[in-house]
Amino acid sequence: MERILQYLDDLEDAVYALALLSETIRRIAAAVLRIALVIAIGTGALLTSVGHTVVSLVLLNALVLVFLYRSLARDHMLSAIASN
Repeated sequence: MERILQYLDDLEDAVYALALLSETIRRIAAAVLRIALVIAIGTGALLTSVGHTVVSLVLLNALVLVFLYRSLARDHMLSAIASN
């Protein structure tokens, strides 16, 4: 009976290790996606600035909003963590 419990404990440890690994992979993928989005918006704004000034301003505005949101969300998260 004790061997079965030890086996189940090892299985549980393996499952939680995989869950921790998948969370790390998810965070890395989200960071890469954010970086790609910022680069795409910046490149799009730069390329359209030659012929379409209004579209370029809209894209640059979206880029500024992304940076502003990220800085405010990070500050809010840090203050929430510090208060706990």
